[in-house]
Order: sequence, then C-alpha cells, then structure tokens
Amino acid sequence: MKAIRPSAQQWLWMAAALVFASTLSWGLTHGLSVFQHLEFRTSDLRLSGFSPASRQDKRIAVVAIDEKTLSQFPYRSPIDREFLASLLLSIQDKGARAIYLDVLLDQATEKAKDDQLSQVIASLKVPLLVAYTETSSVVNEEQLEYLKAFVPQERRALVNLATDPFDGTVRWLLSGNQRLESVPFKLSRLAYPERSSLLLTAADHERVEINWQRAESDHSVFARYPAHAVATLPKEWFADRIVMIGATLSLTDRHRTPFSILFEDDPGMMPGVVALAHQTAQVLDNKRVNKLGLFGDWLVTMLLALIGIGIGLLKRDLFTTVALGGAVIIGFWLWALFGYGWGLPLVPMVAPSMGFAMALFFADLILGRQERKRREFVQSAFSRYVAPALVQRLVDNPEALKVEGEKREMTFIFTDIAGFTTLSESIEPERLSQILNAYLDGMCKQVARFEGTVDKFIGDAVMCIFNAPLEQPDHADRAVACALAMDTFSENFRSEMAKEGIKLGMTRIGVHTGSAVVGNFGSQSRMDFTALGDTVNAASRVEGVNKYFGTRLAVTEETRKRVQADTVRFRSIAHVVLKGKVLPLTLHEAVSEDFANSAHCVQYQRAFEMLDDSGELAKEQFAALFKQYPDDSLVRFHLHRIEQGILSATVVMDEK
Repeated sequence: MKAIRPSAQQWLWMAAALVFASTLSWGLTHGLSVFQHLEFRTSDLRLSGFSPASRQDKRIAVVAIDEKTLSQFPYRSPIDREFLASLLLSIQDKGARAIYLDVLLDQATEKAKDDQLSQVIASLKVPLLVAYTETSSVVNEEQLEYLKAFVPQERRALVNLATDPFDGTVRWLLSGNQRLESVPFKLSRLAYPERSSLLLTAADHERVEINWQRAESDHSVFARYPAHAVATLPKEWFADRIVMIGATLSLTDRHRTPFSILFEDDPGMMPGVVALAHQTAQVLDNKRVNKLGLFGDWLVTMLLALIGIGIGLLKRDLFTTVALGGAVIIGFWLWALFGYGWGLPLVPMVAPSMGFAMALFFADLILGRQERKRREFVQSAFSRYVAPALVQRLVDNPEALKVEGEKREMTFIFTDIAGFTTLSESIEPERLSQILNAYLDGMCKQVARFEGTVDKFIGDAVMCIFNAPLEQPDHADRAVACALAMDTFSENFRSEMAKEGIKLGMTRIGVHTGSAVVGNFGSQSRMDFTALGDTVNAASRVEGVNKYFGTRLAVTEETRKRVQADTVRFRSIAHVVLKGKVLPLTLHEAVSEDFANSAHCVQYQRAFEMLDDSGELAKEQFAALFKQYPDDSLVRFHLHRIEQGILSATVVMDEK
C-alpha cells in the first residue's frame, strides 16, 4: 500500500475538507431532526443494552392501579373516588414522606364519593400532589374548570411529558411553566424541603435529558405494589418513601421511552407514573446524563474525520478502502457502545461516522479527480448503448463481461404500438423517426424511474427487465408501477399526436414474472445482455393477447401475487391458454385503487367469478353490466362469448 504525497494546494483543500466535514456532520445531528433522531437512537441502544444496571431505589415506591384493581369496581373509568380516598389515607397512615396521585380528576362521578375524595385531598397531612394539565388535547374547557375546582392550587403539579417530536419518545425533564412546577421538581422539593439547594433545577428554556435507569434482571428500578393490596402490606414498605400512585394498564397511559429500541413492552412502553418516578429520582440525585457537551462532540467528530483523511491519503483499491473504512467505523461503534458501560460518556456516534465518511469522500475527491474524470468518461460513453445499471456493474466488476448466464426470477415488460406498421406507411420517414424517437425516449424514462433495464427495441416495441443485472427484491412492484407509468405516458403521447392529426395506436403492455437465464450472450466481437427462456416468450405473448381482449395492460397471476403495494389493484381478464400450451395463464388488468373500489369493477369481478360456476346468472350479470358500461371492452368480450354459448372464463388461443 503506497501513500500519496499531496501538493501544497491539495493539503490546504484537505484541511478545509476536514473542518467542513466535521462541522457539517456535527451541525446536522444537532440541527436537523432526522439526524438528531438517529443520534438519539444510538444513545437509546447504549442505555438499553450497555448501561450499568441500577439497584432498586428505596426512596420511591409505585402503587400500581392495574387490571385486578379495576376489576373490583362496577366501572373502569373514572377510577372509583372512594377507593382513591381510602388509598391516600392508608398510604399516609403507613408513614409515606410524600404522595403523588397520577390520576386526572377532571370529571364528576358519584357525588358522595367525589366529596369524600375532595375532603381527603384538602385535609391530608402528608405532602400530596395531584396530576394537573391544561393541554387542550387532554382536557377541554369544562374538564379543566372541574379539575381546578377539585384540586387545590397548592396540590397541583404539571404532569405533561416532554417527548421527541420525531418518534414520541419521552426524552426531557419538564420544569413546568410560569404558574406551576412539573411533578418531578415540585414533588422532590416537597418531599425534601431541607435539601432544596442540592436538587437538580432546570430553567424554562433549558432541556435536561432524562437519566433513565436500567433495572437489574431480578427486580424493577422502583418497587411496585398493587393498589388494591396496599392496606394489607407492611408499613415499612412505604415508610419515609415518596409514593407515586398511577395506572400500569397495558393499553392506557403508556409512553415510549429509549428502552423501546430493545423492548416492546415495559420498559419500552412505560406507564406514565413510572416515567415520572425515573424523573423524580434524577432530580433527587441532582444528576444529568453523562455527555461530553457540544464542543466535546465536535472534537470526537473531528478526530474521526481526521482518520478518514488519513485513509484517503493511502493509494488503495475500492476493496481496501471499504475494508479500512468499515473496520474504523465498527471499531469506533464498539468502543462507544461498550465504553458507556465502562463509565465513558455518551459520545456521539452518528456525527463522527458521517464526518469520517465525508472526509474520506473529500480526500478521494481531491486526490482522485483525474482518475474519476476518466472513469466518468467511460461511463458516459458506454451508457449510450447499455443500461446505466449494467454499466456501473461492469465498471465495478469487469469479470461480469464473461459470456455466461445465470438463472433467476425476473419480471418482464413487453410493449407494442397497435397499427404502427400501417401508420409508418403514411408518414414521411423523417417525421416518423422523430415521433418514434420521442416515444421511445419517454418510455425509457419511465423504465429509468423504476430502475429497470431496457433490454432491447424491436421497431416500436420495447422489452424491459426487472431484477437484472442488479437484484431487486421488489421487482414485481417496480415492474407493475413502471407499466402503469408507461401506459399513462403512451396515452398522453397519443393524445398529443392526435392534435397534430396523427392517429397513433394504443400501446399494449404485457407484464409477466418467472425464471429465465440472464447474462451476456453473443460472440467475442459482439455481446448482448439479455434474458432467454420460456418465461420471456410467455411475457411477449401476454402483450399480444391485449389485442384479443381490447385491453391495454395485462399482468399475469405470477406477477400479481408478488405485488406488495396496496395502491395497485387488479381485475381479472381471463384464464388464457396460449397457443402451444396446456395450462392456462391467468391474466389481470392493473387498475387504480379508485376504480377497483367502484361499483363498476366490483360488479364485473362478481360476474367474472360466476362464469365457470353459475353460467345463466353470469349471463344476466354481464348483460346488465353492458347496459351500464357499453364501452368496457372486457364486458363486451365476455358477453359476446356467452351469447355464443361459451360459459367459461378460460380462453384457448388459436394464434400467437
């Protein structure tokens, strides 16, 4: 491996590239939500799988209102007020330091029970906070007025959770607003008034990340006790603790946390009261997430970018560059992941990786400009004759030029203009060439949109391949979408020609999926990248069958059953036995979702399904359809066959 000696000018360019790559990567992950979210997810992964496990916090206990609790009452919601009143008194009697009730008391229930709970809230001697919110999506004006009247001002605490707008993950501590403190801050201050100066504080404009705690395998971070059993539990389980009461139901008041990257349920989707317990513990500990800070993040990004420049200074082939780059990124990610568990800060992972990639790219851009120009020249010249995807594969892997094929499943499109031969006899050759070139150029653009390969032109006909030369797992979806785009383009093109007095025929399109041999076939002096096999022949003949049915776009069952997109729908054409074949090939017409849901299409499909089993009824159905939709070519076709006494959806072709 030989190092390149850059010129003085190139050194200056690389220094500028180093600063630019690191600063841009750092800026994107701090200013653009998509990249910021990716950075957060790397933090989530470390927190969920690599952070040291925390012992159970003895300062906080969670009293869970669960399914078994609610099963004791005649109604689930609102929660029985008499039960809540007795629960608060019981917890007070057991010596709790402070109580938080994570239940919105925003509507009336049974008056006697409501009065009982109201009196308990007002008279409770132990510090008590009750959930409060003014968010319009949670409480309307009437509910808010009731909530204000029910819960005294000094007992209220703001319960809103600060979530990531990108994915709804709870990430930050809310300090509250000008009128009211949030639960974690107010509850901590009431529980430990003598330690107020030692508690974590946060200004309204400051976002403090939640320092989530990962539980050990044999217990949760906070002890949880069922609400309906509190009266029978030992006093010492609650004595001198902050007791937080709230629902832990599986379907309500669940919030996404960073643990969701590894866990679907709790703690991934954590009950709101438990999320608030984590935040309260953080305030009590006066602890912030262990991070480097903005400048530290930028320095780490700069370091990785510098390594990228260093790799760029080495004269190497593509494989070596990828191997070295991959080793650096993997090593850095492993260090960042496991290092957090060993006590290192949460170093950024996305920004340094982006900075490394950008710096490596810029180094290659600066040092390999001349080589790249030659490469682009070859690609530009060769792409005039061969599909761009194939050109790229040949440039990256010259061994692909071997005259040999491989068998794989592919989807084929064949198109042809009806009556083009007749039209060509009535138009000047120069004008005919202009029309055909404009038409074929538009059709090829549709193929390029969906990354297909134009195999060949046969006069006005086009043959396209999907899933070759490059693999495309969704090749059927791409092909059908491409065929629909071709149909739209060709109809628009035909309309434009009609304005000029040129009667261009409709474009018939056939789509079929199956296995064939694809590769470079030919001699040493001339090769052609194409596909061979019975599937290709069948696809070609599917296009021609459109003429028989009066349709423009026919898709075989083999293609239809591989299409995953919900926006593409189909209606049946017939079960067609091609000439020389024994087994029928089921054909469908690709239609829009709106048409598929229309009464027209639904009635047609119902009538079609009756052809083989309910002949007379099918005849009545198609006759009724013809009266409503006389221009529907498929309705006319099947009705004509029925009138000839052919009551079947199977059509045997006597010509290709």
